[in-house]
Amino acid sequence: MSSARLTRLLRSASFRLTVIYTGLFMVSAGALFASVYWTATAAMQNDMAAVLRTEALQLTEFHRRSGLAGLAQQITRRMDFRTRGPIYYLLQAPNRRVVVGNLPGMPPVDGVIDFVPEVDSGEPETEKRPRLTGYGLTLSDGSFLMVAQDANRLSDMQSAIIQAFAWSAGLTLLLAIAGGAWLGNIFLRRIDTITRASRAIMEGDLSARIPERGTHDEIEQLITNLNAMLSRIQQLMDGLRQVSSDIAHDLRTPLGRLRQHLENARDRATTTADYGQATDAAIVEADDLLDTFSALLRIAQVEAGSQMSAFSELDFSALVRDRERTQARAGRHHDIGWPAQVGRGLRSRGRRRWTGHSRERTGKGIRSILPP
Repeated sequence: MSSARLTRLLRSASFRLTVIYTGLFMVSAGALFASVYWTATAAMQNDMAAVLRTEALQLTEFHRRSGLAGLAQQITRRMDFRTRGPIYYLLQAPNRRVVVGNLPGMPPVDGVIDFVPEVDSGEPETEKRPRLTGYGLTLSDGSFLMVAQDANRLSDMQSAIIQAFAWSAGLTLLLAIAGGAWLGNIFLRRIDTITRASRAIMEGDLSARIPERGTHDEIEQLITNLNAMLSRIQQLMDGLRQVSSDIAHDLRTPLGRLRQHLENARDRATTTADYGQATDAAIVEADDLLDTFSALLRIAQVEAGSQMSAFSELDFSALVRDRERTQARAGRHHDIGWPAQVGRGLRSRGRRRWTGHSRERTGKGIRSILPP
């Protein structure tokens, strides 16, 4: 892909929308991640605290029945035969002497506590000390019982959640960028198709149209409307060419007659009366030219919409029948018939004053073709 097309792709609306949508999705995914992270952490902490509290209460029952020695034996037995994961125990006498357990001595603390066990100063520290979550309980004789569990399981779970969301976010971002590039490329191809058709029309090919794919999406609807608009423009341009041809034809005849009258006056007129007659004939032809230009001006005003407010409802059936009677009277003395079949109820909007101009021009046209 060329650098110019890549720049267009990155600036395309579809790619920007994809990036915006991806950003919104990442924000919502981040909120979901925070919710899952804190909910899972709290649930696991509560579960660990419940397990440790249950364990401590069970050992308290042994202390109530068998005393400190019986409790020490039970703790030793549990440390030797525990199979559900490592649990740490500490039993301290009232004088803080460690009676039994796999934890070093510590100040008594009741309830749930997170701590890192201390190492005796005489022992070398060979490995990283685990972080523990414990439940402490002061017994009835002043002894202190601590039941603890490795809290790294919680850290591992948190790391797993973070890693899963990180991989998901990275994959989502990668797929979003790839999808945005793909959608942007499709969008640019369709825009290029519209651009090529537009250039062809600007170069004079009014029959050029934008190809449709039949997908019936928003762009397809836009293309359909554009093609309909182009068809309408082509019809208007064809009409303009036809009007131009008609104008040239309509003006050619009166201009030719005006020239003929002037030439006759120049070549044949010898008296003032002859010049006056030629001048009158030239004025008549000039009036015909002015009427033609006035009609063209009215057509332009109607197409521009400036005269639509003056339009009213007209009965064109009555107008055509009136025109038929006018033509019949003009052709009666020359044995010329004007057969016509006029339907009833032909109504439309127009200006009645303009129909008078049309009637006058029709009369002039009839008189021009009748024999003297």
